[in-house]
Amino acid sequence: MFSDKYLNKNMIAWFYYDPNWEPSHSTLADDIEQPQNTHCYVYPRFVYDDYGYVPIPAEDFPNLGSIEVITKAGQTCESLHTTLHHRHVVSIRLQKPPFTNNNNTYNKYLSFYNGQSNSDILITDFSQGSHVYQVISPNTFDYDDLNTKSGKIVLPNDPDSIYTSGILLKYGDYYLGPFNVITENDTLTLVSLPDHNYHVKQYEGDYIDEGLLGVRDKNGETVATFINKQDLDDATVLKDSLFISDKTN
Repeated sequence: MFSDKYLNKNMIAWFYYDPNWEPSHSTLADDIEQPQNTHCYVYPRFVYDDYGYVPIPAEDFPNLGSIEVITKAGQTCESLHTTLHHRHVVSIRLQKPPFTNNNNTYNKYLSFYNGQSNSDILITDFSQGSHVYQVISPNTFDYDDLNTKSGKIVLPNDPDSIYTSGILLKYGDYYLGPFNVITENDTLTLVSLPDHNYHVKQYEGDYIDEGLLGVRDKNGETVATFINKQDLDDATVLKDSLFISDKTN
């Protein structure tokens, strides 16, 4: 059963639509008359409260935790996905309670108007970087890369996998950071943050592991991982300053 506690709250969700959809797949008259894919789905995973993002139980949004969204006013799933920069981790905000079918196994929203105020649901590119860091674990990183005068770490870029400007780097049993990420063509450059006095810290992993926010797709696979900034502030620091770097150098 849907709870009003999710209304008008920022949530992290996974976005999906069938790129191979055809009108013949649907029994709805509107779909047959107007052959456009207007049925997409969001899977709410975390909701923001006074402390930070907390997990959403799947049973709070029946049918594997999904909400059906029907786009309106000429918007299609493809055009919506374009506004989301073709990414699947999104920010949503529910502005009206969902419609629920008779056996309470499926929630449905009837309208999405490209982020307009009359939409039942708002779906936007994930941009809650002020509250979380993204956690990455690149295969190409070596701890010795920190021993440079510039204090920068350059990694291969996967543009679809980076959602926030703040990054925490997992290395073995530890975490390093926080960093600001600069995306340039085929590389990611990690630099230390001015609001941390350009210090990069080494954190013990156990506490951070417990607070990780793994965003799952509809198959249960983790596609991106975040951590609340408050959780990082509370984590045990093993080394306070691995190096100091001005990001402009």
